[in-house]
Amino acid sequence: MTNLVMPALRARVKEAGLKVKLVEVDLRWGVTEAETQKSLAICLDQVDQANFFVSFLGQRYGYCPRRYDISDARESFNWLVDYPASKF
Repeated sequence: MTNLVMPALRARVKEAGLKVKLVEVDLRWGVTEAETQKSLAICLDQVDQANFFVSFLGQRYGYCPRRYDISDARESFNWLVDYPASKF
């Protein structure tokens, strides 16, 4: 997808004359096996650092936990407090 979508998106941004730098990031790059349980907090932190965030969703390869531990994320992302626990 990166080889097709990102160049096309960059071309459209340039044609529109927008001064935007597009950077593609796989939010799970660099998440070690030891940090797997904290992956949600790590991913949300990366999103929080962006001025704008656009997500392209696809299939997930590799480990995918049945539930996420959001205790670390709740401290920084207070909107998670109201999110139903059954979703994690």
